[in-house]
Amino acid sequence: MKHKISKFLINSFIVYVLLNITVVLLDKKYEYQLKSFDKNNDGFFQSSEINEDQKAAMKKVTNDTARNLAPFTLIPFSLLIGSLTILKIKK
Repeated sequence: MKHKISKFLINSFIVYVLLNITVVLLDKKYEYQLKSFDKNNDGFFQSSEINEDQKAAMKKVTNDTARNLAPFTLIPFSLLIGSLTILKIKK
């Protein structure tokens, strides 16, 4: 029983870390895409740098509530996936 619990916790932790790494990488990708529109690298967008693609990239960066809450919301998913891997190992 202890062995199953430790495997469950290890699997859940690994899944949790991998999911959070994915969220961080996605966030960095969105920031990189947005920075590509800042042609003079001053950190501000001049009127000549703003277009529909820049607006879409800005929206992705600023709508980050889910990414900010990911460390908390991914816990149940990690536990679920960890328990499913234990059930799979059991068979």
